[in-house]
Amino acid sequence: MQTANGMVKAQLGELSSLEIGDQVVDKVAAAFVEDDRLGNVKLLGMNVLNLYRFTLDDEQQTMTLLKIK
Repeated sequence: MQTANGMVKAQLGELSSLEIGDQVVDKVAAAFVEDDRLGNVKLLGMNVLNLYRFTLDDEQQTMTLLKIK
């Protein structure tokens, strides 16, 4: 897979569900990449982010997600 850090090997799969706060997203396509290849950072893909309106606060280093109906 192509990432901001270059090409990495990944295993593809599906999560039965993903909990974000008190919300649940069912059947989420996922790519599993070794933590050190991503700088020990977790990523949400556009397949999940497209379900939300989101804002980023660089100063607080936070992301706020609002579920789109």
